[in-house]
Amino acid sequence: MPTNARVIFALAVSLAMIGLGLFVAFRPLWSHDAPLTGTWWLDGGFAIFFIVRGLYGVRMTRRWSGAPPAP
Repeated sequence: MPTNARVIFALAVSLAMIGLGLFVAFRPLWSHDAPLTGTWWLDGGFAIFFIVRGLYGVRMTRRWSGAPPAP
């Protein structure tokens, strides 16, 4: 079983990835429709990747910490 520090670090990184994905996804709402990376499809790809990867990381940290699985 991983140490408590490793679980906390992995959870922090996963939450940061979710936050970054949400930032990229919602940035056009306040930036007058200017994409961050230069193209809309690349912004969408980054947002989806970071959100899904962050959710996967949160799920894995729950498994490592011994918390009951989410429904």
